[in-house]
Amino acid sequence: MLSPLNTSMFPIALPDLQREFSTSAGASTWLLTVFALASAVGHPLAGYLADRFDPRRVLLAGLVVTGLSAPVAASAATFSLLLVLRIVQALGTATAFPAGIALLRMLDAEDHSDRPLPPAWLGAVAMVSNLGAALGPMLGGALLVTVGWRALFLANLPIVMAATLLLLRRMAA
Repeated sequence: MLSPLNTSMFPIALPDLQREFSTSAGASTWLLTVFALASAVGHPLAGYLADRFDPRRVLLAGLVVTGLSAPVAASAATFSLLLVLRIVQALGTATAFPAGIALLRMLDAEDHSDRPLPPAWLGAVAMVSNLGAALGPMLGGALLVTVGWRALFLANLPIVMAATLLLLRRMAA
């Protein structure tokens, strides 16, 4: 849910970010572009790391990176720092899909067979991903008008904390 949420939540904040950092409309869209580019690199990289190492560790590392980058991004004083933190955030959130799929396989096939995931599991993953994308503009808009653009970064924290607790509780190695 984190990647689609962060992709769909930020476009509505661009005018506020443009004013805050005195940047052009074109420059402010780099906040979306760098997230997309880093995600495009991060997803296959996270998949490789999940296959090579324990997917629990890869997912936990991604959650930690995402969780730590959120308050730093929320307090960013420069546009350049915010761009770098969006890249960091994208790399952190990119671990969720490939490592999550690997963990679902481990849950479904405890005998480590090579059978594919059942369609119901894949449907649930698609549903959560689409839910994140659909909720992003509404959540982003609500946070933007009530608290301000910095809250959009902090919106990751409840999801990160819940996922981390679940991972540590249910997926102990």
